[in-house]
Amino acid sequence: MSMKVTISTYVDAEQHWAPSECDSVKVNCDAAFDNATRNSLGAAIAHDFSRAIIEGNVVTFHASSVSAIEAYTLRLGQLLTLQEGYDKVILKWITLVLSLI
Repeated sequence: MSMKVTISTYVDAEQHWAPSECDSVKVNCDAAFDNATRNSLGAAIAHDFSRAIIEGNVVTFHASSVSAIEAYTLRLGQLLTLQEGYDKVILKWITLVLSLI
């Protein structure tokens, strides 16, 4: 099985969600991290070209850093992709750091 993976490392805050090509799946990996409590939430949601949600996973846990939750969330997206056997995948992620002063 061949897999085409496109990774987006920069997301413009004004950019809106765009559908994937007809024969590919877009996996959006999002994370939130509370700097004060270390509480974290990670999600990987797979969409088809019509925006329909195909599959998804959400986890909550304590993380040691923003990098840790980013890595875990991307791994969650990768595992979702491999478990479902998708051939063409676009993997995108955003991390929100919460810091209350």
